[in-house]
Amino acid sequence: MFPAVFDYDEAGITVTFPDLPGCITEGDDEVEALDMARDALALVLTSMEDHGEAIPEPSPVLKVVTGPAQRAVPVDVWMPPHRAAIQERIVRKTLTLPNWLNDLAEHSGVNFSRALQHGLKEILGISETGPAFVRYRRSQVEVSPAGDSGAQWSVHRTQMDAANASRSRK
Repeated sequence: MFPAVFDYDEAGITVTFPDLPGCITEGDDEVEALDMARDALALVLTSMEDHGEAIPEPSPVLKVVTGPAQRAVPVDVWMPPHRAAIQERIVRKTLTLPNWLNDLAEHSGVNFSRALQHGLKEILGISETGPAFVRYRRSQVEVSPAGDSGAQWSVHRTQMDAANASRSRK
């Protein structure tokens, strides 16, 4: 549980985390601000874990200094559902393929998304019930209502290639 500072003004509530600089979000009211604070906290902690960064010890809520229009609020987050949501997030991909293959697939009623997922799982050795171990890495996290954080396959693939190359040299 990390302390957050709810800063009230006429536009709404800005939420910051004294122990996590750069973790900032906002809400129109206290319910939305707390919900956004949980999401922001989960995104930042996930990013820190994925990048091997040390997660600081949370300050006691009662020791957080606040101003006149501010209040310290304890924010907790249970990470497994947040990690699952990040890993299961659907992404759109633009791809190219020969026209004749596209025509044949459309004529046969092929579901392109399902075919791509099936092919990628086969190439990566992932069963339909899920991988024994798949770790998603994130290259950046924007913590804001308009932000989008997602797994970056290119980062994970580069690290996998580097790990495999290192193992093959030994």
